[in-house]
Amino acid sequence: MNQESSKLKKIVGGTGNIVLLTDGFRVYEANRPFFRFFGVESLEAFHQRYRSLAETVERMDAYGYLNPGEGEEAWLPSPSASSEGRYRIKLRGAKESRIFALEVAEVEEGKNARSVLYLTDITDIEEYKFRLRYSNQRLREYLKNLDAADIVTRTTPDGIITYANDRFLEVSGYRREQVIGKTHRIIRHPDVPPALFEDMWRTILAGKIWQGRIINRRRDGGHYVVDATIGPIFDTQGKIVEFIGIRHDVTELVEAKERAQRAELAKTLFFANLSHEIRTPLNAILGFTSLLRRRKDLPDEVKKMVDIIDESGGSLLQIVNNILDLSKFEQGHLDVELRPISLDKMVRKTVALFEARAREKGVDLRLQIASLLPPKLLADRHRLRQVLSNLISNGIKFTPSGGEVLVRVEAAPEADRIWRVRFEVVDSGIGIPPEVQAKIFKPFEQAESSTERRYGGTGLGLPICARIVEALGGELTLESRVGEGSRFAFELEFREAGPEDGISPCEEEHDEAVEEARFSGEVLLAEDQPFNQELIRAFLKRFGLDDIEIVNDGKAALERMKRHRYDLVFLDIEMPGMRGDEVLRRWREDEEMGQRHQHIVALTAHADEKSLRYFLEIGFDEVVVKPVTDQALKEVLSRYMRTEEYGKGDQGGEKSMAFRREMVRLFLSGMDEEIEKMEALAASKRWVELAMEARRFQGAALGAGLDAIAGAAAGMTEERSCLDEDEILKALERLHEEARRIRTERKVL
Repeated sequence: MNQESSKLKKIVGGTGNIVLLTDGFRVYEANRPFFRFFGVESLEAFHQRYRSLAETVERMDAYGYLNPGEGEEAWLPSPSASSEGRYRIKLRGAKESRIFALEVAEVEEGKNARSVLYLTDITDIEEYKFRLRYSNQRLREYLKNLDAADIVTRTTPDGIITYANDRFLEVSGYRREQVIGKTHRIIRHPDVPPALFEDMWRTILAGKIWQGRIINRRRDGGHYVVDATIGPIFDTQGKIVEFIGIRHDVTELVEAKERAQRAELAKTLFFANLSHEIRTPLNAILGFTSLLRRRKDLPDEVKKMVDIIDESGGSLLQIVNNILDLSKFEQGHLDVELRPISLDKMVRKTVALFEARAREKGVDLRLQIASLLPPKLLADRHRLRQVLSNLISNGIKFTPSGGEVLVRVEAAPEADRIWRVRFEVVDSGIGIPPEVQAKIFKPFEQAESSTERRYGGTGLGLPICARIVEALGGELTLESRVGEGSRFAFELEFREAGPEDGISPCEEEHDEAVEEARFSGEVLLAEDQPFNQELIRAFLKRFGLDDIEIVNDGKAALERMKRHRYDLVFLDIEMPGMRGDEVLRRWREDEEMGQRHQHIVALTAHADEKSLRYFLEIGFDEVVVKPVTDQALKEVLSRYMRTEEYGKGDQGGEKSMAFRREMVRLFLSGMDEEIEKMEALAASKRWVELAMEARRFQGAALGAGLDAIAGAAAGMTEERSCLDEDEILKALERLHEEARRIRTERKVL
C-alpha cells in the first residue's frame, strides 16, 4: 500500500501537466501545475474555496462545440472513464478560458477506489484547429463562388485535364466526359500563336504563375476569349503535382471594345473623307479668290464680292479644321511639334493678321510684348498661333465699336534656359455671364442662343483652345463680367533653343527675302480635278514657272517621271487609277535600284497629323495641304527650285546676286551644325529622321545654288529600314569635302 502511494506521488509530481488523485469528492494528491492553475497553495485551501474557483466547466463535442457542465457547483469533470474528452475551464476572475484534454486512470488504495485525472492544456492546439477549420470553410465558400463565376480546370503536370467545372462546360459547349482525360488542345484556337503556349509552359513549369489573354475554340466551332491565370500546386516536398487554371470569360468585353474601335475608325474615316470632300472645292474657291484679290483692275463692287467669298470660304475652312481638331482630341491624337521659333515675331505676325478687321469694326487692337524674350524658344508655332488667333478673333467679334482688345505677353526666366511666358487677351466687350463661364470650354456651348444668332460660330473654338493649351502644359483661364469684358489667359514653359536644336540661321530671313522671288525649272503636276489644275498652274506661273506639265492620274505621272527628269513633282494623293502614294512607292523602289532621286511633293486634303506623318515617312519630300495657298507653294519652291530673279525694276539683277550671296553665306554659317546633327542621327540609326533632315538640308542647299552639296546629301534621303552604314559615312565625308572646297573657292567664311 505504501509502495503504491509512493509510486503515485512520484507520478503526480513528475509531470508538467495537471495531475491529481481524487475520489470525486476530495483531492488527495496534486502536482504543482494544479496549484498554479487554481491559484492555491495547499489542498486545504483548495477544499475551502473549490466551489468558488471554477466559473464554468464545459465539455466540447467532437466538432468543438460546448456542452454545459453539471450544475453550478461543477469545478472539475467527473472522475470516470466516460468523462474523458476535451473541456473548456474558466476560473472566476480570469480573462480567458483554457482547454484541456482529460484522461482518467482508476487506481485502488486499499478498499478505496480513486482516479488519477490527467489534464493536458491543449488551448493553443484547439485554437489553431479552429482557425484551420474556419479557413477551410471560407476556402470552400470561395471555391464555390469561384466555380460559379469563372472557368476552372485542373490538370496533371503533363497537361491532362482531371477536373472541369460547370462553367467550363457551359462556355466551351463540351460535356464533362468529353474533356476529362484530354488536354487543353481540345479547345485551342488556330489563331493563337504557338509562342504564347511555349511561354505559358515555360513559366508554370518553373513554378511561377502565368497570366494572359487567350482565344479558345468552342465545340460548335465558335470562339470565346478568356483572361487566364494558370499556376502550379506543390506537394510537401516542393514538387509540382498539378496545375490549376482560372479563366474569366471576357468575350463580350472584347467584342464591345472591337465594336467601339470599328465605330471610332468609321468616325475617323468619315471626318477624313469629310475633310477631303470639303477641302477639294474649297481649294479652288479660296485659291482663285486669292488670285482675284491681287488684281488691280477689279471694280470696287466686284472686290467687295470677292472679299465676301474669301471670308466665307475661310470661315468654312475654319469650321472643318475645328471639327477635325475636336475629333483628334477625343481620340487623344493631338501631337505637339516643338521647333525653334521667334516667339516675338510669331505673336506680332498673328496680331497683324487681325489689324484690318479691327479697324473696320472700330476696335482698338493693341499689343504689349515683353522685351526680354530670347531670340529662339522651342514651341509649337502652329498650335500657339491657333490659340492666339481664336482668342483675338473672339475679342474683336464680341467687342463693340469704340472698344479695345489688348494682347499682352509677359516673360520671366526660371531655371537654366527655361522661360515662363504668360499670354493674355483682354477685351472690353459684352462679357460672359457667371452661369455660362463654367461650360464655355465645352464643345458646342455658347453664351446663349441670341449670341449665336447675332455673332455666329459653332462653339468649338474655345474648347479646342483649352485642350491645345492643356496639351502644351498649361491651363486656359477666364475672368469676365457682363458688360465690362473678358480676360483669357494661359501660362506655358518654354526652353530656350540652342545649336543642338537644329536652328537654321537663315530660316526666317529666307522667308522674308523670297517674298517676291521668281523661280525657274520644270514641274510635273499630277492632279485629277480640273479647277485644282488651273489654280496650281496659276500660282506656279505667278512665281515665274512656265514649263509645267499636267497629267490627270497616277499612272500617267509615273510614265512621265520615267521618261523625263523634273525639278519638282507634285502628286495628288487621291487620284483615279493609281494613288499618289502608290506612285511614290514605285518610284522610290526604282531609286533603290539606282534610279536618280526625284523631289516629290504630296498634295492632300487629309490634314490630320497621322496622315501628314505617314506621307513624310513613306518618302515624300514635302506635304502641301489643301486648300493650296501661294505661300505654301512659295515655301516649297524656295527649297527645291532655282531662284531666277529677286525684286523688280532695273536693279533686279543686282538684288538677285546680292540675295544669292547672302543665301550662300547664311547656309554655310549653319552647315557644320546641320552635318553634325545628321551624323548623330546616323549614329543612333534613326533612319526616318535622318532622311527628313537630309532632304531639308538638300533643299536648303539647292535654294542657295549649291548643287554639289545638295548632290552629296542625296545619298541619305532614302528612307530604308536597313541603310548601308558605309554609304552613309561616305555621304557624310563627301559633304565635308564639298564644304571645304566651297569655302576655299568662294572664301565666304
